[in-house]
Amino acid sequence: MKYELKRIAVWPVIRITFMLSLVLGFITGIFYAIFITMFAFLPMQMGGTFGSEPDLPMAVGGILLVIMPIFMAGFMAVINTIMAIITTLVYNLAARLTGGLEWELAPLDKRVIQPASTTPPPPADQPGAGDYSA
Repeated sequence: MKYELKRIAVWPVIRITFMLSLVLGFITGIFYAIFITMFAFLPMQMGGTFGSEPDLPMAVGGILLVIMPIFMAGFMAVINTIMAIITTLVYNLAARLTGGLEWELAPLDKRVIQPASTTPPPPADQPGAGDYSA
């Protein structure tokens, strides 16, 4: 069986991309905040000072852990959704001009599996047990 992908609907792509990008952006923001906080502690680890306040890296880390995941979630959701819309529209235009992607699908198992009967067959010693003619 050959199939051809002629068009991709834009709205489902927007929904899926936006939601996935929100979640992945939030997770990425958490990692960025942790990474930047580690760099804020680096001068203290090397014997230097980080300004006049020794608790400043903790404050920076706390602020970043709140702000960075929200910022990254919003930023990645908007940017990735815009890129997905552009990609979908370009594919739809290219598929209209040159034809869509083609692929061939084959069933995994060609055997037809019959459902099990709910009534048991009659015993072999009764009349009509082996008679299957209509």
